[in-house]
Amino acid sequence: NTAMPIGQTVSSEFALIVKTPTGVSFGKIWERGIIDAQGDVYVSGNISTQANVNVTGTILKSGKEIQHYQMTDNTGKITRLDSVDLNTIINDTKPIAVYATANMPIAGQNYYYLEVFQHAAGNSYVMQRATLRLTNLRVFERVRENGIWGAWVELMTVNSPQMINTGWVSTGVSGVYYKRTGDVVAVKFEVTTTANSGMGIGSVPSSLAPTNGIMFRVPAWSLDQSIGRNLQINSDGSMTLLSTSRGDLFRHQVSWLI
Repeated sequence: NTAMPIGQTVSSEFALIVKTPTGVSFGKIWERGIIDAQGDVYVSGNISTQANVNVTGTILKSGKEIQHYQMTDNTGKITRLDSVDLNTIINDTKPIAVYATANMPIAGQNYYYLEVFQHAAGNSYVMQRATLRLTNLRVFERVRENGIWGAWVELMTVNSPQMINTGWVSTGVSGVYYKRTGDVVAVKFEVTTTANSGMGIGSVPSSLAPTNGIMFRVPAWSLDQSIGRNLQINSDGSMTLLSTSRGDLFRHQVSWLI
């Protein structure tokens, strides 16, 4: 058998491998980086870099493209943006620490951890999740649909104020109890008063008391609807059935918002 020579025209712009004192290029003239490649790169093992790698094509690992959108800085910390309008953050689809000056969930609360999710259809379809950067965890979400932002909605947790239920707690006086459910405080009592004497019925925590105090008219346990007393609840949480000329049985329940 006689070997046949194989000829191939090589363009002056084409180079399979080029070595320079500062790097190596594959498929192109070297321009920058320790490795400079044109075309897809397939890797079946691990990729570890301590220098810059410039690739104009796609990097594949085990046949799958490596996602090259940077989610954090090179130390693993999330990006921080200051003095921003949250309406404008629609393309940074990653976690961000923000100091917001407009369109935040709570006016006057500026620091949030923000997560941004963008639909494949583009930045007219976005979801934002904002976590208030305070020790009392509060999380909010909103959606941008067809380019229009919806309102912020707070997510409920088991520790949210609206989910609090203390159960019935004694006020310190027999037969008198209070209970907090969300932002509603209720007091129930069964007591017998003495004529010409006010009767203290204990107290609730001052944090649950009406800010300016409150007065209720409570009827006595009687067929006579005209009989009753005023129940005074003070801003410090103390409660008193005010004096009348009668002593009567009272079975009642009152409530207020905080």
